[in-house]
Amino acid sequence: MRAAAKITISLSPPDQDAVVVRTTGHEPNLGPDDAAVTIVEFGDYQCPFCRSLHRSLMLTFAKHAGTVRIVYKHLPLSFHSVARFAAEAAACAQKQGRFWQVHDALFTASSLNRDEVIRIVHANVADALATDTCLTERSTSPQIEEDVIEAARLGIDGTPTVIIGGKLIAGYLEPAALDQVINSALTRHQ
Repeated sequence: MRAAAKITISLSPPDQDAVVVRTTGHEPNLGPDDAAVTIVEFGDYQCPFCRSLHRSLMLTFAKHAGTVRIVYKHLPLSFHSVARFAAEAAACAQKQGRFWQVHDALFTASSLNRDEVIRIVHANVADALATDTCLTERSTSPQIEEDVIEAARLGIDGTPTVIIGGKLIAGYLEPAALDQVINSALTRHQ
């Protein structure tokens, strides 16, 4: 009877190699929660390739507005002397709803040292005293450590690393290559 009815079942097999990133809800993100494609970035504010990727991501995010979501996870590398402090400072700014402003400024700064990080944060938050207290008490350190642990669980030990639609990509991507990966993920999502 089935053969006579010419019923065809076409299901795509699940992507067995998809990388699933655990989130805790504290991660800063841009874009709609129900976006077709989520980009999770593991980054370090002193990484020159992260700086370049940041520009590519922002261009791509604007191009794919409404269909792409960016989630940022901190992965300060131990050989970058100010990266952990900058990550904690950005997380302190997040408590005041100013993460992305500080994040963008950290990535566009010509160089980073502790004084420059503090200057950037103070210039972008409403309550500098609250930020100073947050940094002194290191109250965001556990949040940063959660991101570092998640990176280790996924086998990520360098920056930048992005997961786009479940696909892990280590290293810098030019805007055209990033676009291609996102378009592929959007096609798979349809």
